[in-house]
Amino acid sequence: MKKPLLVVATAAVAWLALYGQDRGPETEVSRVIRQFEQGLADHNLAKIEPLMAPDMVAFENGHRNDGWQDFRDNHLVPEMQEPAPPSTSAIVKLTVTDKMAWGYTKTAMTLTRKSGEKVEATLWSVYVLENRGEDWKIVALDWSFFVPRPTPAK
Repeated sequence: MKKPLLVVATAAVAWLALYGQDRGPETEVSRVIRQFEQGLADHNLAKIEPLMAPDMVAFENGHRNDGWQDFRDNHLVPEMQEPAPPSTSAIVKLTVTDKMAWGYTKTAMTLTRKSGEKVEATLWSVYVLENRGEDWKIVALDWSFFVPRPTPAK
């Protein structure tokens, strides 16, 4: 009767080793990036704010926001007044040390032009994070947005 219990205990230990184990800072950095992107999709500043360093900087296609307050008030708040386009995002690369991390994501989205034309656009997001005590914070964000040119009228 003790053999089934040993099998169950062994299986539980093996499952924890494969799936339940925290993989260190990479797991936390990935969570921060995913939570940030989900906060954007949900238009939820409360989900985003705890992830941001007060002294962060954001770049987007030649524009710069210095600090969380500038980025929030002059970029995110106006952007969140528009409906979020349907999109899917994936982390493409992630490099993590004990103190710093960087990674980038690719977001595919469907936009509708003023003419009604639907276009597939790509947003490349580069994240730099810093371990600030107990938490990973986004200290730099760079967005590169590609939208195909309008189809010429015939």
